[in-house]
Amino acid sequence: MRITVGHAIVIIMIVACAVYAAAISIAFPGYLYIPSSPWWSHLWTTYIFLVTWVVLGITALVARFAPKEKREVPVKKSTGASNPGGEEKRARVWITSREAGVIAAFGAVGFAWNALGLIVVFFPPASWTLSNPLAYIGAIATGPFGGIILGLTSALMLYSMLADILDWIFTINFPAMLAYWAIKDVIKPIRYPLLFIQSFFIMQEDVWAWSIWMAFPFKLFPPETLWSFNLIPIVPWSLLNAIIITVIVALVDQFAPGLLRPTWFDRYIGKA
Repeated sequence: MRITVGHAIVIIMIVACAVYAAAISIAFPGYLYIPSSPWWSHLWTTYIFLVTWVVLGITALVARFAPKEKREVPVKKSTGASNPGGEEKRARVWITSREAGVIAAFGAVGFAWNALGLIVVFFPPASWTLSNPLAYIGAIATGPFGGIILGLTSALMLYSMLADILDWIFTINFPAMLAYWAIKDVIKPIRYPLLFIQSFFIMQEDVWAWSIWMAFPFKLFPPETLWSFNLIPIVPWSLLNAIIITVIVALVDQFAPGLLRPTWFDRYIGKA
């Protein structure tokens, strides 16, 4: 198989997610903040990351054998003398006008939500903001560049901005866009439950990554309470975001078909 720009970008995203997960789950609880303990003794902190990616793989496997929606994609023909009757060759488009609109709209709403202080506190320091599901949905609809931009804009105005930017890019947006690409063609009665499962576990991964930041570099609660801290907010927070993401995607699919349909990978490998 010929390695295209699209394949290279996907590989880079997967490697970046793995490196980030390893860095914060081993280095933070390990020799950086507990020098007396060997780094390998803290491998337990990779547990949720591993579980999440296994679940995403299972959803992709289910999608592979699930019924697909019928989509008619017209093939553009070129009538030029240099390529009579062949497919039209076009320059690669990195961000389409549709994607730019989604990024601008979702990024602006997420930023405004945070700037206005409309943040629900579960209990300090755990909180919820609408910018989380908006960044997730924008990422699955627009691709890597949208994922990075929305990760930046959605984390602005938050007290844990550094952790949120890195978490939203590497534990939410990149995994989300890769996971959704695998199920994007599945019929809606199956795709929406798969989207709910994906978003629920991805959000759990994000809570875990964020809490590691809070427990070690930021020292907002003792490291020994890491597990108990997650057991309380992780389910309602992840469940809330998963429901909102699934409902918004379903509504947009109903009233604005095609708005959130990702096309980035096809463009990057030269199929669109």
